[in-house]
Amino acid sequence: MSSILIAGCGDLGSGLATKLVEQGHDVHAIRRATNTFPKGVKGILGDICELPEAAFPKVDLVYLIMTPQGRTQDAYEAAYLATSQRLSEVYQKLATQDGPHIFFISSTSVYGSEQDGWLGLDETTQALPSSVTGKVLHQAENVWLEGSLDHSVVRFSGIYGPGRNRTLDKIAQGQGFSAANQWTNRIHRDDCVASLFFLGQAKLAGNTLAPIYIGTDQAPVSQWELVNWIAAHMEVEQEINSELSLGDMIPAKGKQLSSSALQSLGYQFIYPSYVQGYQALLKDYLSK
Repeated sequence: MSSILIAGCGDLGSGLATKLVEQGHDVHAIRRATNTFPKGVKGILGDICELPEAAFPKVDLVYLIMTPQGRTQDAYEAAYLATSQRLSEVYQKLATQDGPHIFFISSTSVYGSEQDGWLGLDETTQALPSSVTGKVLHQAENVWLEGSLDHSVVRFSGIYGPGRNRTLDKIAQGQGFSAANQWTNRIHRDDCVASLFFLGQAKLAGNTLAPIYIGTDQAPVSQWELVNWIAAHMEVEQEINSELSLGDMIPAKGKQLSSSALQSLGYQFIYPSYVQGYQALLKDYLSK
């Protein structure tokens, strides 16, 4: 049995905590506002940046899984950069020869728009964030990538799954083609949880982990192909902008990402493409 801290016990953190408890691990978790934790988890209530050092347990693994309170620079600095700096400070003092190993959950937005059109972009590709929020995320990553603690940065692409119905709602309203066509990369919420669990188990089993992993499914897809597929299964027609031409059907923006490092380690996707993932979601969505 290992001791594990989940710093940020929201949707992904709660799902991960449940799986870890089921495997017999000693799981601690931090939540900032709500004093409700999954069964079997030792809850810590408070802001990571304000908790005293004594509140942080000595553990083998740390997962930092934060959700910003908005898409502003200040919100991202509070959620990602400040928490990374605080945990780095604390666990440099608590570190032993055996750990902890830090998993920092980031986003593929750190690759920015300068690399649009790249095929098979993977962990070896340089991060060139173009947005303010992407730049803050990259700063937070560098707290770990340039620090002394054992670490893996996990960059998830667009997360979809239960309760994340923005795309389905737009298509149901006939507005799926409202944005320009581009390549998109997705990962089901359940694969986020399962891949984080897999990486943790691999580390505890003695495997040497890479400093960076991309978490994305095996099928990059154009936005309009996805819309067409979902709309057909919903039997809903989409409004088409009269200014669009046949040339707009070919994505001019976006990237096609590869999760080659994660798959090489042995991870097998629950939902390897949007087809399997959205089939499961549509059954529940259309039944409401």
